[in-house]
Parts: sequence; C-alpha cells; structure tokens
Amino acid sequence: MGKKPTAFFWVATALLLFNLLVSNDYTTLWSGPESLLAWQALHAEAGPTLHEQLLASVGRPGAINLFLLRLPGVLVLSLSLLLFYVLLRPLLGRQHMANTLLLAAASLLITNLAKVGAGDIWALSLQGISLALLLRYLKQPKRAWQLAFYLVFPLAIWVQPLQSLIFLLGTAAYLYRLHPDGKQLARLNPWVSGLVAALGLYLLQWLDLPQYSFLIGWDTLTFLLVNAAGVLPFLGLVMAGIYESYKRSRQGEELALILSGAALFALLGHALALQLVLAMIAGKQLKSYFAENYPYRNIVITGTVLQLVAAACGLILFMMYIFVEFRGLGYRAALAAGGVYWMLSFVGVVGLLGKRELYARTGIVFSGLLLTTLFWLQLNPLLESKRNWAERLPAESRELKGVDADTECLVLPAEGTAFPNLAAYCKVQFTETVLVDSIGQLVASRQARPQTLCLLPEDALEKTGLEVQDTARFEGWNNRLQPVIYRRLQPE
Repeated sequence: MGKKPTAFFWVATALLLFNLLVSNDYTTLWSGPESLLAWQALHAEAGPTLHEQLLASVGRPGAINLFLLRLPGVLVLSLSLLLFYVLLRPLLGRQHMANTLLLAAASLLITNLAKVGAGDIWALSLQGISLALLLRYLKQPKRAWQLAFYLVFPLAIWVQPLQSLIFLLGTAAYLYRLHPDGKQLARLNPWVSGLVAALGLYLLQWLDLPQYSFLIGWDTLTFLLVNAAGVLPFLGLVMAGIYESYKRSRQGEELALILSGAALFALLGHALALQLVLAMIAGKQLKSYFAENYPYRNIVITGTVLQLVAAACGLILFMMYIFVEFRGLGYRAALAAGGVYWMLSFVGVVGLLGKRELYARTGIVFSGLLLTTLFWLQLNPLLESKRNWAERLPAESRELKGVDADTECLVLPAEGTAFPNLAAYCKVQFTETVLVDSIGQLVASRQARPQTLCLLPEDALEKTGLEVQDTARFEGWNNRLQPVIYRRLQPE
C-alpha cells in the first residue's frame, strides 16, 4: 500500500479504538448477560466459562466499575484483530487483510459487541483466531502453528462450545475433502483434539451449554438479523463476494473454497466469527473491484444502492420517532448520526460508479465507523436519560429515612424479561439484596419482614394485595427501548 492507504488505515484504526472505549464508563448496564456477570462479580462468584471467571476477577463486592467490566472485551477484540491480520497476511496478502480489518472496523456489530461485558466478543475473537491458525497450518504445516491451534481452540470451546465445534470442525472437514492441500489437516486432526478438549472441559465442569452469558445465542432469526445489520455499510461487497465464492468454489478455486467453507459452517453453527468471515469475503471484493475485468460490479453497486435506500427510509422513520420522544434535541442527534452515515454511503456509491478507489473506500469504511461514533456521542446520552432509572431507583431509595446499606431489598423482575440490571444496582446500595422469583414470594417476604424495601413492576403491584402508603413511581426504558414503570414500597 502507498502512503495514502497507510494513513487511511491508521486513521481508521484510531477511530476504531475510540469507538471501543467511548461511553463505556457511562452507559448503564444492559439487562441480561452483562447484568448477570455484574451480579456474579458483586457476590464474588463466577460462572464456569473463561470469560465469566475473568470478568468476575475484575469486579468486587459492593461496587461496579463499568469501564473495567467492559475493558477485557475491548482488549481481546483488539488483540484478536491484530493476530488475525498477522497470521493471514502471508497467505492472503497485505491488501486483502488490510481491507478485511477496515471492513471489520466498519461493521455495525463487532464494535458494539465489544462494548458489552458479555461472552459474545470473546467467542467471536477466539473463533476468529482459531480459524486463522487452522488456515495457516493448512498452507504451512509447521509444529508452531499446530501447538498454537491446540492452545487457542480449547479456549474457543471453553467460551462457546457448540458453536465453536460446529464452525471449526465443519470448516476443517470441508477443507479436508475439497481443498487441494486439505490432507495436511490429518496431522493437525482438529476433530479429535476438539472433542478431547470438550470432554476435558466437561469433566472439569467448565462446559457451559445454557449460555446465559451471551447476548446472541441459538435464535436463528436474531443471529441472521444482527449479522445482516453488521455488514450494512459494505452489503454490496458481501453480496458479490458470496456469489463469487459459491461460483468459484464449484470450480475448485482455493481461496473461494476457504471462504465458502468458513461462511457455510459459521452460518450453520451460529458462530459469531461469521462477521469476520464476511469481512474477509468483502475485503477480497474491495481489492478486486477496481480492476478493469472485474465481473461482479453490478452486484456490488446494486447492493450498495439498496442499503442506501434502506438507510434513508430507516433514518426518516427513526427521526420521526426520536422527535416524539426528545423533541428537537433528539431530532438533531439522529440527523447528525444518520445523516453522516447516509452522506458517506453516497460518497461510496459515487466512488464505486466512478471507479474512484479513495472515494469508495472512504465512503464504505467511514460510514460505519462514524455512525458508531456519533451514536455513542450523540444518541446514547439521550437514551441514557431513559435507561438510567435502574441506577437512580436504588440510589434514591438509599436516601430514605430509616434505610441504610443493611436494609433488605427485594427485587421482582418484570415478567418475561432478561436478568434485570436493577438487581445489580440494588446490590451496590444494599448488601442484603434478594432477587425474588414471583409475586407470591415477594408478598410472603414482605409480610414476614415489613421492614424490607420492595421494588417491583407497576402491573405487579396491584396483584400483591399489599396495603402501602409510599409507592414512589419510576419510569424509563428497557433494553428494547420500551417503556417500563417500577414502584417502590418503603419499609414500614
């Protein structure tokens, strides 16, 4: 790469690192896996998986440091992207891998997963490194790559067993049968090593199948939607790359076999490394697009224009919605984030149509990067004004007369919701916080110990039958930006 692409690469890298760190100490805990891991850390407990044990060591009873809770995910992603580049550059070339990293940085999924203290980014990172080591051994069957694979692959299984096994063992079997050098994998034998690692983790009781610490699990529709949203800035390149990989893999072309096999089994196994594989697929198209004989130019332009139209429609609807909620302030924030994304995407279309590589690369990469930046700087503070009720409620309750750190606090989650972030914030304020399972359990505890503090959804209050005087009302939003109302029953 020349001077301009190199400068371009480092500017994008700096912006990626900024996106990974911005607002991590400000954003309220997300209900679900992040709140569960914070709850475990507050109780000095840890789940069986690698990331649960590491994240529990970051926290401590009585306090939540949101920045430290999310920092390990940022670090593991940064290290994995660097290793992914270093391991595959000798095989795929510097330009292809630079494009891959740029598009991974522009992904609307990868960066945002790393900003949540959950297991997803750990699975994506370790699966990606394992794939890179598998491919490096495929082309250079040296003992160093074999030993490195045997070290990283069990870690990927430890974090997310089923997805990692299906993805990596399936890809290895596919390459073994169809790749010209596939027989090299017989010595590596990832199938036996993977099953042995899984068995060892099972015997140590470290194999976690329920996967409560993951945002994205086995729900196929959710998995497909979040991955489609992630590649939106470079959708046209992905569409062309999938078509080319399918077409050329039938002809036995080496790189097409690698990309098609990895994408197929990442999809079948619901492996989060699919987003990295799609970045590799799109990176090859970005490298080849400006050649005179490039045959898939119409597919790239069609996909890019389609996402541009979809983004415009989505932006209009979102601006209408956020204007209703936040009036002019919300409208301006949405316009800043969505408008920059749309304008840069349009620059990308101009670059693709005019075969201007700098315009195309700038539009495609920086549309995703700056949308993420402006979301966390402009929109997230507004959303936090609605989401931070879970932190304010126990903090304000602590100031009540007769309430102190030793007061027992009962928390009833809203029906059908994920692990509540309210429980973790209550544990910070009240050492005797109890998460109750039902209205009946809350009523029984309250009647037996009237001096307890109770926090429960408004629709559950009427069902308790309790006669109370203080029922302070707190309104806000949940993870899906839906209204939620909680009531506080002061100790008698």
